[in-house]
Amino acid sequence: MNSLEGYENVAKPPHLPGFGLPLNYVPKDGLFPNALIVSDVQEEGRGAQRLTTLREFTMLRLMNQLTDKPDWDKKVFDESITTKWRAEALAAENTDVTEEMIDYCIAELQYKAKKFPTKGFVAVYNGDVVKSDVAIPFSLQEALKLAVAPLEDVPEREKDWHPGSDEKVLDLVHPSLFPLIYGRSRALKAANVSLDECVARCGEGEVIPVPTETEAEPGKAIERHSSPRGGNGGMDTEGISDYEVIEELDDVDDEAEIPEELLKTFGANQEDDEDAEGEDEDEDENNGEEEEEEEAEDNDEDEENGEEEEEAGDNDDDEAPEQADDEDNPGSDPWEHKPYSRKFQWLPCEVDISGEGDSVRITSYINNLHPQAHKPLYSAVEQIIARAIPLWNATLTPLKTPNSSCERIPFSTVDYDPDPENAPETEGPQQRPDEDEDDYWERREEWITSTRRVVMPEPSPFVPPHEHEATKKYFEPETGELKPESGVDLRKEYSDKGLQVIVKLANIQLTPEEPEYEGGSWHVEGQLNEHICATALYYYDNENITSSSLAFRQQSDTDTIDINYPQNAHDWLQIVFGCENEEAAVQEIGAVDTREGRLITFPNVLQHQVQPFKLVDSTKPGHRKILALFLVDPHIRVISTAHVPPQQKEWWTEAVRQNKTLKKLPVELQKLVEDAVEEFPISLEEAKKLRLKLMEERKRFVREQGSVFEGNEFSLCEH
Repeated sequence: MNSLEGYENVAKPPHLPGFGLPLNYVPKDGLFPNALIVSDVQEEGRGAQRLTTLREFTMLRLMNQLTDKPDWDKKVFDESITTKWRAEALAAENTDVTEEMIDYCIAELQYKAKKFPTKGFVAVYNGDVVKSDVAIPFSLQEALKLAVAPLEDVPEREKDWHPGSDEKVLDLVHPSLFPLIYGRSRALKAANVSLDECVARCGEGEVIPVPTETEAEPGKAIERHSSPRGGNGGMDTEGISDYEVIEELDDVDDEAEIPEELLKTFGANQEDDEDAEGEDEDEDENNGEEEEEEEAEDNDEDEENGEEEEEAGDNDDDEAPEQADDEDNPGSDPWEHKPYSRKFQWLPCEVDISGEGDSVRITSYINNLHPQAHKPLYSAVEQIIARAIPLWNATLTPLKTPNSSCERIPFSTVDYDPDPENAPETEGPQQRPDEDEDDYWERREEWITSTRRVVMPEPSPFVPPHEHEATKKYFEPETGELKPESGVDLRKEYSDKGLQVIVKLANIQLTPEEPEYEGGSWHVEGQLNEHICATALYYYDNENITSSSLAFRQQSDTDTIDINYPQNAHDWLQIVFGCENEEAAVQEIGAVDTREGRLITFPNVLQHQVQPFKLVDSTKPGHRKILALFLVDPHIRVISTAHVPPQQKEWWTEAVRQNKTLKKLPVELQKLVEDAVEEFPISLEEAKKLRLKLMEERKRFVREQGSVFEGNEFSLCEH
């Protein structure tokens, strides 16, 4: 993939993907491996994890269970307790566990326990999946609950139930509402939108152009333009509002004179930027909307009912007039050919991490969360981001240095015991009189196959990674800590640029009438436009629900398999690794309990799936409340809320009502002025229709990305 020399890590417009840079721009330093990057999930891609034995997965799951226990970091040094753990593990039904495996697990947990008091988190699955029950203090958990309450305590008609969720999922803050809309949303060309002035700047900037088809392709970033794209043919329209007072104003009583100052303030004399772009809106853009919404609801049934699921919904691109016709044809341009959306992008907020200690400051508005009305919630989210950063560091380190962890159970040679292949011919079935020679040997081969048993691999004794021959070069020999060049330190590496984070708040609410949440599908977060590299999920409030978990699976590397096995013998692949020859090279890793108070981080190279749960007491309601934080790959900057002023018409209306000039007008005329603003900003009603379009596009994306994720297959040759 090419980079644009001179554009590396430039944070502000017009030097952003899709606004001054090609949408598929890749910085010179590259990006973290990501299941959203096509080349990373294709053959020999960076997103594939080491092929892992079933026994190693069993060890990881056992260590995950043990670290769920209170004070595990102390109990693991108590021999009487570990003896009990050992007995319980060996007695577990349908679990392949040996003494050697348990010895290794106890030793590894003792190693991790020594670091736990200072870190407060533990990596439980390769990738890495990281969990903590102590990262968020109880006081902050309670502060978050209080700060979220105003979003929940609204009239029933104002509650935003997620489409297709049967009113089980309540969206409080969701990035699919009022996203960036190519060909319609506006971005500032030379300045950033601060928290204090963001609403006042609503409508400023120039229209973000619809990306070309070439820009939606993977790995096609081109050399630096002589005149970077910035929309409007390069026209500098900074500060020009898109508010248009429509002709209804002509119908106002002549005696009710509208001051010229007011017309200027609210855009009556501003140019139509759609004309400047050469993009005429379809006059019938809402024609057939009801039928589309019905279709969207039908398509939603198998998609997101909850917090981590990718969405599904309606697909129509009238609001983005230049988008290609082939995007309306689900089969014409699959994700692997067009991994970028030419319609929408979720908008992250900017996060300043340059302060002292672990301070974090959100410097641009969280999309769909009013910065003035919800200051306590902004403060709570800032503090939680601060506490998620160390976990993100641990999650991202294996993406930077994948060889910094070693195999717990290597497997290089297939052995059988018993191995009837080498048994004398006097053992096993004997040739019958008059039996054809070929028939006899076919029958004998069947006996050999059914009789032999693969010798299962065992782990060697645990060796700390800073002492292990395969990994010690990545660690400081004296302290045992990762060398700075081997690990990821977001604060140290990106304090000057800051981070970009997409925020989502959602409640799963169950009732006696709807007592069960069915779970979700396997997916990764976002589309490539957002460049999400890792996720943090904070489960801050569970009530009257059964335990639930978040499951993970990996795409496994088939290109580095160097295993000696007998001619035509493929049974070991299923027995040792749980996979089948000529089937998808995907392995299920395990799951993490989503208990209240837990913070979980994981990388976007792993697919995840929300597991089902239901009410404990089916006569009472119950809920699970989640804060999701999606980290944009810090190697790149995407268009954010620092560049796109708020698009919510309700926010703008509230602000303009405070205008001294407008207040002098009769109430009827005030309302007329508000209603006269067309196209931009966007009403909630229209935003919900646009959300259905985004959801349908992402539904198709999830399906196609999943197909590519499962596309690499094992291909064991005959030798």
